[in-house]
Amino acid sequence: SNELLVRVYLMLLYKIQASSKKLKYLLEPPVSADVTGRSGDNVTLPCILRIKPSHYKVKWTKIEPENVGPENIIMISNAHANKPYGPLGQRASLRKAHAMDASLKLSNLELEDGGMYRCELVNGIEDESLKMYLYLSPSIS
Repeated sequence: SNELLVRVYLMLLYKIQASSKKLKYLLEPPVSADVTGRSGDNVTLPCILRIKPSHYKVKWTKIEPENVGPENIIMISNAHANKPYGPLGQRASLRKAHAMDASLKLSNLELEDGGMYRCELVNGIEDESLKMYLYLSPSIS
């Protein structure tokens, strides 16, 4: 099936990206950074810090297809505060299950939420990011 091809391709692409540059601040996610959900569900996009720099920001964005148009910033967070942006930000929160957890929780998923997301750690002039893909299927009532 087509979806399988896309999924395998993304995983391969992801592995190549991950191996080309060793991450310093962010933990490598499990083999696949793909997340599957259904409309109406809640879902968590994983992003865990390995090191917590003293002055840092975590920026979550949804990347538009083919990188056209502006980035859709969803949330910018530092050690003290989170600032949501746009309509997606209103349904987003940081999981914060522990001190190093910067995973993004999205609630009440809509089909349009499917796509590529990026968790970016910005530490002064250094930055690091992980990309992951959210697949959504219509819920069968």
